[in-house]
Amino acid sequence: MNSQKIRAQQNNRFPEIEQFSLFTDRSIYATGENIAFAAFQLTDSLPQVLLSRVLYVELISPQADQLSAGKYTLSTQGAQGKLEIPEDLNSGNYYLRAYTKYMRNIGPEAYAYALLKVVNPEKAVSSFLMDSVNFLSLSKVQNDRLSSNIPKDTIFSEKNIREILPSISQEDLISACVSIVPANSFADNYYAAEHKRYFNRIEYLPETNGLSISGLLKNNENDSVIVGARIKLSIIGNGRDFLATETNEEGRFLLALPAYSGRRDLFVCTENSLENAADLLIDNDYCRIPIQLPDTIFSLNDAEKAVALHLINNQRISLNFYENTLTKDTFPAAFNKVFYGTPSEIVRLSNYVELPNLEEYFNELPTLAKVRKKQGKKYFKVLSNNAEIPVFEPLVMVDQVAIDNTEAVLAVSPKQIERIEIINAPYIKGAFTYGGIIHLISKEGYFADIDLPKNGLFLDYQFFNPKKTQLKNKDVSHENPEAANTIYWNPLVTASELEKGISYRTPALAGNYELLVRGTTKEGKAFSTKYLLVIN
Repeated sequence: MNSQKIRAQQNNRFPEIEQFSLFTDRSIYATGENIAFAAFQLTDSLPQVLLSRVLYVELISPQADQLSAGKYTLSTQGAQGKLEIPEDLNSGNYYLRAYTKYMRNIGPEAYAYALLKVVNPEKAVSSFLMDSVNFLSLSKVQNDRLSSNIPKDTIFSEKNIREILPSISQEDLISACVSIVPANSFADNYYAAEHKRYFNRIEYLPETNGLSISGLLKNNENDSVIVGARIKLSIIGNGRDFLATETNEEGRFLLALPAYSGRRDLFVCTENSLENAADLLIDNDYCRIPIQLPDTIFSLNDAEKAVALHLINNQRISLNFYENTLTKDTFPAAFNKVFYGTPSEIVRLSNYVELPNLEEYFNELPTLAKVRKKQGKKYFKVLSNNAEIPVFEPLVMVDQVAIDNTEAVLAVSPKQIERIEIINAPYIKGAFTYGGIIHLISKEGYFADIDLPKNGLFLDYQFFNPKKTQLKNKDVSHENPEAANTIYWNPLVTASELEKGISYRTPALAGNYELLVRGTTKEGKAFSTKYLLVIN
């Protein structure tokens, strides 16, 4: 086989890298505001093939230092959300970027970017030195400009929309977002990188079902990878869960996570036999490859200074006269239960006379779990009439963390244990079957001072960003005007909805505003158009 054929096969080994267009409601913001964004997948073939289900969005400096970040559900219609700008951020030029974990196989040159200007009224404007480094070739989205005088409370009709999108037909449009913002608060600074879409080696698998944690297991003596080793993950606190997988032929692993939002504590470890011989390396949630983005001296022209003052004043009005209705991370009552549901037996140690050690509680009380010994080693056995129980080892946990070191579990003081929950039936979790479950729950909830696996890692993990709603006016009367800096924002508008038109609330201040319609077409191209509104 000649070298050209070999290269052709290598180039088609994996599905091509995804591409996205990224849009924000504005391009000038005040610190403390939320950046509203919409991301649509670019494709030149139908039907759309959705590989990833998670979009990672970051606010970064031109040097790629992360300032704010979030994870958002990705569907065939794209991803939408809001990302908060830190209040202590210096005034300057920043980038919003979006990518999937699968896109990290190529790196930052594959991501979508939006250049933003952020103004902090409490800090002096930072100056950025001109940097000639341009790490990638960026193609700027085309922009059309139209203008018209529009009265207050306009409802945009089909005719208006056709004036705005003269070259986009309903048949051509796939996805679009619409916003109405103060004039001069938006500039077409959206960039799509020109990059190769095929690659020869895969390190990050696509997240086809949702969030995941991936990593590598290596031998700490010779730096070789460890194949076929079990990796265990416990989700602690609300949404209690346990996951397990094995490393592949390259020593890598991937654990698919439930679709929670907010932050959770996680504990990841290997099987007990490897805790002294293996290094457990967890991939960063976000891309950490150093990169230099195009950078210029931060400045505002007269029009931008005026709109920045408008944004800051409106933000202060909103804080004083509007109540914040951002949704909090709430959990259904079921989240307070452990993943296995109702146990077969609950042994509350306070119901019995005090015994010197845990082994006697298991063996002296009529429980469904016993401690046995084989070849000098102790092990747990779950009692059951089910013939499959002896075939598999039970899953033993302390405060939701899986522990396969029997001696370490038995060394825990009974005074620290509140109860023991037992499942005496085979339990299937993911790709593994367990011969029942034995779960020790401590009084204080801190793992009863047990010696956890030495190579285990605690992670303060960020799941999906909680959804945020817009600020609500404390005075719900129609006479009280809209004080939001973005008058209207719809991150996903279909062609038929555009035909019906849109309506918006009267802004607090009369003046010039802009209606922005941006999106993607079936040809895999992004479009952006701007329509000037003069509101009397």
